[in-house]
Amino acid sequence: TLPPQLLQLLQMQGATSQWSQSSAARNLADLQQCETLGELVAGGSATDRALSNALASSTLRISMLMTLGQSLFREGDSRHAEMFFAAVIQSHANHATAKQIARCHLWLGKLYQDDGLAAKYQQGNATQAGTIFQAAAMNYLAAKDTSQDWVRGSGWLGAAACYRQLGQQAMRRLYLQSLLNELAASASQNTSGQLPTNSTGADAILGPEQRDTATYLLATSFYEDKRYQEAAQIYQQMLERIGARLNKSPEEYPGQAAYLNLANTGLSWCAAPLAAQVTTNSSQSVESQSAP
Repeated sequence: TLPPQLLQLLQMQGATSQWSQSSAARNLADLQQCETLGELVAGGSATDRALSNALASSTLRISMLMTLGQSLFREGDSRHAEMFFAAVIQSHANHATAKQIARCHLWLGKLYQDDGLAAKYQQGNATQAGTIFQAAAMNYLAAKDTSQDWVRGSGWLGAAACYRQLGQQAMRRLYLQSLLNELAASASQNTSGQLPTNSTGADAILGPEQRDTATYLLATSFYEDKRYQEAAQIYQQMLERIGARLNKSPEEYPGQAAYLNLANTGLSWCAAPLAAQVTTNSSQSVESQSAP
């Protein structure tokens, strides 16, 4: 069964084509290719090589290949979904737009990240998981580099999440801070009237949401590294900024107020270890003063 989105694409092609006869022939050829790809997917791992070859030589439009990949993901077939998105990048990049390439990289980042989590926590294979997380991070960063819209933020956040799983908190913070720097620069341009090209639509909503997400994760990264003072400072700044905003204006996106609770919780996490550090420092100071 063809995904509804794919049928809609075929119908649109027929409706907009100047030559209805050639359009019908193209639609028939596309349907035949889709059926062939579907049969190869249904064949499982035994037909993976044939599927890979068929995807490499496919003449389907990029939007169709991506729709099929998304459909496979929704059906729980991540392995074959990966093959469809990878085929766009590896075999059809010359016919794809930068936006399509960016989204394929973003999909691969998510799919590989899910594979890494399964390898690490379900299969207990930390070595394999590390390799997969590296591949996921590379795709997230490629999505960011290729995009000029909301995908950039998702790429930064995805790469940061992978480096957390790799135990590399410094790299995680680097990507989170890079996203925050980009968003701050974009907000500054917006304030000065130099509107960036990605300041409307989804970006106008996702920008503030990604900013708050990245800020919270940055504070949490410091907390996980036991750098409680730095974590507490960021939690406090977040609390004050969002609180001041919501006192005067509505939420910038649905659910923004929830970050007030998260920031308060973060501050409570930091309170006990910070108090313990103060006690330890005081004791050490008294000891040093009383020493002969």
